[in-house]
Amino acid sequence: MLVNQKHVGHVAMLALVLGWSSLAQWLGIEHPLLLPFAGPGWRYSPISGFDPSVGPFLWFKLYWAAWTLLLALVAGLFWVRGVETGIGERVRIARRRFRGRIVGAVAAALGLVFLVGGFVFYNTLVLDLPPRVLGTRTVRVEEVVKSCAGWWRTSIVTSFQCAVRTA
Repeated sequence: MLVNQKHVGHVAMLALVLGWSSLAQWLGIEHPLLLPFAGPGWRYSPISGFDPSVGPFLWFKLYWAAWTLLLALVAGLFWVRGVETGIGERVRIARRRFRGRIVGAVAAALGLVFLVGGFVFYNTLVLDLPPRVLGTRTVRVEEVVKSCAGWWRTSIVTSFQCAVRTA
């Protein structure tokens, strides 16, 4: 899109992805909505199967698929189909191409990014508190429980007897 050679474009994209990951780590950005192709993994349990982990995994994959669709549409607008090499000429061509179906597809991709991103954001930061916030709340709860120590006594069963009759 911005370079005229295929291999230079591959290297530029690789540098962009790795550079963004390194920069995000250096800046302390850790939310999966801001890191390219991040999200929760999936796991399988013989008892519950894939059930608890596949839903969040698929929502994150749909979010990143919407971003991929949006970026592919924008790349298609700037695609070189001739000898135009300047960025100014490419912008003019992209403006001419941005009409009809492309406008609808870009609007749909943007809508999908915002809807799925909003859903994931709500579920990860509102319903499921981040570990930093959850940790401070846990410490406060433990302090309250510790101050109430000695108010109750627990009894532990140390032995249990059972008689079984056979008929």
